[in-house]
Amino acid sequence: MSLGLHERQMRARRRTWWFLLIGLITAGVAFLLITFAFQTGRELSKIDIAKLETHIDDQQAAIKKLDGEKLELVNAAKAAADQVQEWQRKYEIGVPNGISKTLFDQMQAQLQKGVAPDRMALFIAQSSKPRSCDPEPESIQLYVRTGIGKPGGKFETTFGGHRLTVTLSGEPAVNAEGQKEAWYDTTKPITVTFTDPVGESSEITGILPLNHQMVIGDSEFQVALAVPEKRRGYADVTSARCNFP
Repeated sequence: MSLGLHERQMRARRRTWWFLLIGLITAGVAFLLITFAFQTGRELSKIDIAKLETHIDDQQAAIKKLDGEKLELVNAAKAAADQVQEWQRKYEIGVPNGISKTLFDQMQAQLQKGVAPDRMALFIAQSSKPRSCDPEPESIQLYVRTGIGKPGGKFETTFGGHRLTVTLSGEPAVNAEGQKEAWYDTTKPITVTFTDPVGESSEITGILPLNHQMVIGDSEFQVALAVPEKRRGYADVTSARCNFP
């Protein structure tokens, strides 16, 4: 009996040791697998991190390049704007405008009519010299003809010793009933006719007040026309005469 018991105990011990050995082997294998997996994961992580760092470096390089290109575009745009402003300045200097353009157009028109450039240059040079003018302007109130009824007053006059004749005409005013009146409508243009001693005439048209400058022979006339404060149907006409040139 004791021998059989002893053998059973021995077999039990062997089974226990085998279980322990198998457990240790299994644990060792598991540890090795876990260690391998960890090392593999770490290496893969290193590879991924390296790739990410490379990607970040590439992105930063691309951003830096874009910043450089942006700066170049900004500088190019500024240079273009400066060039446009310079061309605009040269254009404004070289191309007449305002009163300069008006004078330029008048000179061009006179040249096309056959006026000699040296004669025009002479007039321009003479314009800077002191002017000799009559002591006082001549003023008169002229009736503006409308074609309705008889003129209510003088509608024609001469200035500068009969060198210049001025005539006025306009459109009749209309009352509340739609009937035409004998006096002119001050809100509409009138026609001013200028006639020289040989019968040549020129006209200007516009709403009063008006100003006109002209040369007849050796005289320069500056004529101003305005609506009088009280006298209906008339216009104030003032002429200042100076020697020309």
